[in-house]
Amino acid sequence: VIFKMLGGGFRKKSNRNNLRKKIDTADSDDDDGKKDKTELPSIQTPSNAPKTIKTKPNTMLSFGDELENDEEFVIKRTKASSTLENQVKKEKKLKKRREKNQSQELFVEEKNQDQNLKSNMLHVKTFSDDEDYNFKQDDFGVSHKFNIKQALGTNGNIPDAAMIYAMKKKREQARQFGDQVAYIPLNTNKYEGRFPEGNSRLIREDDSSEDERIEMKGTTATSHPQLERRKQVAKALEEFQDEDSGNEKREEHDDEIQRWEEEQIKKGSHMPTNVPETYGPKLPLNFNVGMLMDPTTYVPHYAMTTLQGYCNQINNLTYSAPQYSQVYQIPSQDTYVYSIDIIGEQLRQQVDAKKQLHHLHKQQLEKTDSDLHFSLDNLKSLENKTIDISERFTFYQDIRGFARDLIECLNEKVKQINELESGMHSVLSSYAEKLVIRRQNDVKDEVEEISGKPNTDNDRINNIRNRRIAEREGRRARRRESRKGVPHYDGMSSDDDVIPSERLRYEAEQAKILKDSESVFDDVVSDFKSIREIMSRFEQWKFAFSDTYKEAFLGICLPKLFAPFVTLEMLNWKPLEVQTNIDLESMNWFKTLIVYGHVPDDIDIDDDDIKLVPNIIEKSIIPKLTVMMRDVWDPLSSKQTKLSTCLFQRLVHDFPTITKESKTTKLLVDAIVTKLKSVVETELYIPLYPRSLLEANNSRAFAFLERQFWKGFKLLSNLMEWNWLLSQTKLQELGVDAILNRYLIIALQQYPSPAAALERVKSIVSILPKEWFEKSDQIIPGLQSVSRYLVSLSNIIYKSSLGYNDEQEKKRSTILIKKTISILMHIQAFDEARLVAKEFKDKDTRNSPS
Repeated sequence: VIFKMLGGGFRKKSNRNNLRKKIDTADSDDDDGKKDKTELPSIQTPSNAPKTIKTKPNTMLSFGDELENDEEFVIKRTKASSTLENQVKKEKKLKKRREKNQSQELFVEEKNQDQNLKSNMLHVKTFSDDEDYNFKQDDFGVSHKFNIKQALGTNGNIPDAAMIYAMKKKREQARQFGDQVAYIPLNTNKYEGRFPEGNSRLIREDDSSEDERIEMKGTTATSHPQLERRKQVAKALEEFQDEDSGNEKREEHDDEIQRWEEEQIKKGSHMPTNVPETYGPKLPLNFNVGMLMDPTTYVPHYAMTTLQGYCNQINNLTYSAPQYSQVYQIPSQDTYVYSIDIIGEQLRQQVDAKKQLHHLHKQQLEKTDSDLHFSLDNLKSLENKTIDISERFTFYQDIRGFARDLIECLNEKVKQINELESGMHSVLSSYAEKLVIRRQNDVKDEVEEISGKPNTDNDRINNIRNRRIAEREGRRARRRESRKGVPHYDGMSSDDDVIPSERLRYEAEQAKILKDSESVFDDVVSDFKSIREIMSRFEQWKFAFSDTYKEAFLGICLPKLFAPFVTLEMLNWKPLEVQTNIDLESMNWFKTLIVYGHVPDDIDIDDDDIKLVPNIIEKSIIPKLTVMMRDVWDPLSSKQTKLSTCLFQRLVHDFPTITKESKTTKLLVDAIVTKLKSVVETELYIPLYPRSLLEANNSRAFAFLERQFWKGFKLLSNLMEWNWLLSQTKLQELGVDAILNRYLIIALQQYPSPAAALERVKSIVSILPKEWFEKSDQIIPGLQSVSRYLVSLSNIIYKSSLGYNDEQEKKRSTILIKKTISILMHIQAFDEARLVAKEFKDKDTRNSPS
């Protein structure tokens, strides 16, 4: 609104091709007759009058001659182009009327907005009535004089929209009706004659402009700051609207030109098809105008006649054919020769073309028929697959629910099963621990008895000790009675006998745990109650959908799923007490799982389910056996040692998962070695007594020494039962270095009888593995102490034989020395054997009568 109030109404929208030029205007009312020149837009409308070429003398301009010498190129307008031009002019007039009506509606709307604006406008500084408001015409640069004071109103008020619209309307009427007094002419003859208008090659944009631009300038000496601010805002809005208006007009102008060009192209490309026949028959179907351009082409006379009439029709449509330098002679008569061969050849070609087309259609038909059959077969296959997929989906949903329920059930029951297993293990380990403690107390009590130290303990402790001694002697008497007539050495017994009441209490605790185990799955449905039910569901999956069964890696999951049931069944498993318990094949879980997923006559070696039982042995049985060997096994018990070694041998031999690389197997071996070391350090004890105390064979000291020796010998013998499992280095470390050299040799050195000592050495050497002496020709480093003891023992035997006058005694001594040499040879102590033999021979030679 501010823009229109500040002078926006005094201008029209300019075309994008407008170019301002300077024109001279004069005012007849000016006092001194001075003429001012101002830049005003001037638009010259195109004229339909014919233009003439004016000749001018040569100038210094380089393009003057070219402009003057150009030839006039006139395009003859057709009727269609004239019609299109008239139509475009009509559309422009209609568009101007619509714009005029819209501008009137806009002025009415702006008038209402202007009223609101006046109420909110700041008051502008007013001028006094006596001030001069007559603006000089030089400020506007035009010959027409406006009453500026009347237009602006009194007291310097800004004209409203209605006044601006009235002034514009008055000016428009002056322009339309040719009022020479009030109308400012736009066209001038300032540049007329400088260049030839018709032949000029320069494109001047002011030749085709139709609008004008008039800028109203007022005095700037007395401008108010607020007014200057409004002028800047109006200028910005004017530039923005000029840019939008120019873009719109450019788009409209381009669209009109494009439509006009398309219509001209269509009119030029479509030739009339209803040309009347003037001469002769119609042209041949295969005839074209290009044939006339070829000199070698023969055209019949009637064809040329018809073509001439056709060309005359085209010439009437202002069509100008190109001129050619060569003249073609038209035959005067029809010389075209028709031939049956040519017609037949053409027919044959058409037949061949039809045959090829028929063959192509036949191939397409066959392909379509093949595709149809394939689609039908595929449809049937997909229908069958849909049924199969539906069945698979139902089964998978069922097995998924079953697996989830099974896992939830086992998560609840595993806690109870582990508690029962821990309870049973606690009963067995406490029973074994009591036997070990009792055996250690017996050794302690017997040492105190033999030492003869005064007893300073109170009565309660003495009563407990006396009770232990009485129970010990009672057990020994019962064992002597039971093995009457069987050779036996004191100390070879494991002393694991218990009184009946203790045995009953031990069995009652086990029975209670077993009874509780029977009710673990009482509150579970039959599908999750036993291994057989669970196994049948997974077998159904394997036999029905083996591909997804393998992809689910059930071979890895099943051992863990069946482990709780195996553990529950093996709660009463006592491989260290009962011979039959080492036979796993007799258990129900083994019999059930050994045939899982296999057809009797068809066994796949690559099937992972073949390793189901071995994996259960590795993950469930070996860990259980490891705990029992660590806490329940008694290495001094020959029975338990033999049962455990026999069981372990069978496991290694029958199940491929029990290897030295297996983690559970390594833990089992470590438990065995740790238990043996513990027994060696806590159970073995060799007393040191003077020879005088030991010379009496019936003395208590010698009996105690004898018992402790055979106890160590029994431990060494049980240790050698693990020769197939433990390495030679580990066995020599535990057996030779720890037991033989630290305990047994010390006991042998105290024996008063060389013959008895030699017999015990022979027993020790006999239990050592033969592989130790077959792989090497040198003595084992740990047996060097044994060889030294044998050398010293041979000297003792020889010296004792010198005091005998009886030949029988001397002969017995010679036999003992020969046994000593034989033992040395057995343990690969060849140097010591030769030394003993040489000394004995030399001494015997010296002592023999000459």
